[in-house]
Amino acid sequence: MPTCGGLRTGCAAALVLLCANLAGAILPPLAPHDYQAGDQPITLRLPADWTLQPLPDGLRAQRDPRQDLYGTLTLRFRPLAREVTADELLKTTLEACAQGLSAWRVVRLEAPADRPRVRFAEVAFRRLGITCRGYAMVVAGRATGTLGFAYADAVSARELQLDDLVTLVTADSHAALPALDKADTTAAQGLGEAYAKLYGDGDRDFQAMLAVLQQKNALDPDLLGFCGTFQPVLRTLKGFLTPSLPERQKARVKDLRVYCVPTRDFNAVTLGRNDLGPGFILFHARFVQSFARVAQEYASLRERHLGAAELSAELTSYSGALAEAVARGQPLPEPGPLNYADAGQNERFVKAFYGILGLVLAHEMAHYYLRHNEGGAPAEPFAVQQQEVAADVAAIEHLQRAADASPDVWEGGAIHAFGFLATLDNVVQRATGQAPPEWTRTHPLGKTRLQMAMRSLGEDDLNFRHDPWNHGSALEHSAAGVQVVGGGGLPAAGEPPFKHPQSGVLLSCPAGWVAHYEEDSKVVVLRRRNQTGGLPVLMYSCGGQYSSSQQITAEILSEVAKGGQKLETLKDQDLDLGNAALQGHLAIAQGSFDAGVLAVVALGIKSPGMAHGIVLLTPADQLEQNAADLQWLVSQARFP
Repeated sequence: MPTCGGLRTGCAAALVLLCANLAGAILPPLAPHDYQAGDQPITLRLPADWTLQPLPDGLRAQRDPRQDLYGTLTLRFRPLAREVTADELLKTTLEACAQGLSAWRVVRLEAPADRPRVRFAEVAFRRLGITCRGYAMVVAGRATGTLGFAYADAVSARELQLDDLVTLVTADSHAALPALDKADTTAAQGLGEAYAKLYGDGDRDFQAMLAVLQQKNALDPDLLGFCGTFQPVLRTLKGFLTPSLPERQKARVKDLRVYCVPTRDFNAVTLGRNDLGPGFILFHARFVQSFARVAQEYASLRERHLGAAELSAELTSYSGALAEAVARGQPLPEPGPLNYADAGQNERFVKAFYGILGLVLAHEMAHYYLRHNEGGAPAEPFAVQQQEVAADVAAIEHLQRAADASPDVWEGGAIHAFGFLATLDNVVQRATGQAPPEWTRTHPLGKTRLQMAMRSLGEDDLNFRHDPWNHGSALEHSAAGVQVVGGGGLPAAGEPPFKHPQSGVLLSCPAGWVAHYEEDSKVVVLRRRNQTGGLPVLMYSCGGQYSSSQQITAEILSEVAKGGQKLETLKDQDLDLGNAALQGHLAIAQGSFDAGVLAVVALGIKSPGMAHGIVLLTPADQLEQNAADLQWLVSQARFP
């Protein structure tokens, strides 16, 4: 299948599909599972629909015990002849895991600062012609070593709940609890000093909340550096916005402290007692990271001097991918580059970031001076929603006053903040297939909040004051860049199509399918909404040099055949695509795989200067149903 980098490296590179995405939905909430380790009962947190199976030297957790591809987690305990380091154990463990798996590579290594005897690894390997993403964790004890390995759509190593795993390891006679030696003590001391430096000015309420997050194992020391950078930025932003408030409100928020805590939650909250004592605003690091990346992507696109339509398409694609990463708890996609050494670029980014995150900070400040935290939270979701609307209205008015007072305040940032929240709503709804009535929600829909902000701020023909780039430009006087997407950068059927950044092909998503754009591989992946397994799946990729469209389909089937038995070709024929500039070929095959009897539909298309591959992998008994959606996708695609 063609590769997006334009180099022909074989079908495997184009069938890149992180199997976390094959799950077809956001990872379900983790639930406790009981496991008996010797005489000691252990509770391990895993997805609620998984089963546990004891092994002689550990346990296996699976979504479907009949399969070993889509969702398998294995924990094993290994006696050691000598004491080894965590790095040694990880090296030998990964070497053992690599045996029998093709295209094995280590994607990322991680050494948590607070656990010198623990290591994580993220790996990739191929099954059924699909590149799967796996996660490994090792705990090096003095007498034993422990391996936790998850692959396909299994939870990541971080989500294995490290403290639960260490408890599990120490059960029975394993005795692999990482002993506190000099290195451990030094690391713990340094970590404690970092927390004290960042959060030492917190009152008892803040310290109590921090303690709760620690007890829940929610704090991630790897994010402390980010918090150390952005907590002062957030406090500076509060000081920048506060003078624009009326005197009574200004007095109430005077001593309100702002914190950025190292968690991967997507949230920001306000707590406090107003006249009875100081309060605080709590930003979770992943929340700030997400908005900072929206700001950097927008700034990067503006620095490229794109037109309104092109900027809108690229920002919409990135926002969808970012929203899906947030919803799934996956690593956030990298935004476009900026030269921060360039004073002009840096200043424009800061203004964009302040405008986007300033809306959220103004919203949280409004909760405080409007006394929404006094007397406890309302019991009814709709009552909570009314407070959220009130805080939105106050925040927008606050930004308008700030823009009146200073040319450093860009009103358009508020629109982008609400636009991203609206995109996140749509991603979650499309992934879960659930869209509860708005009146049952604690927060209004992002789309509602966006419409309200645009009516308030766009009264002068969408003239968002103090644009960081060209004053008076078309972008300043339009809603370009704030389109709300349905998920993964790919709209649903009937919405404006997604333009693939490499090939320029315009694609629309068939009704009933959820689409995702893989930034790393440049592959568009489509799955049926609410499917519980990994199949069916549709994929589109592009690039490479091929002499004919038949050569594309032949390479696809050749690669897929490596993961199955008796792959039989059922159809192999040229296609008339109704366009003299396009050459098309269709191949359909069927064979036995670990996941059962599967059908493979490969479509190769050659357009001037570009090769395209579209693949459908489906259970054989669903071929007719899913091939109809493939046909719709191809009929709607527009090849330049």
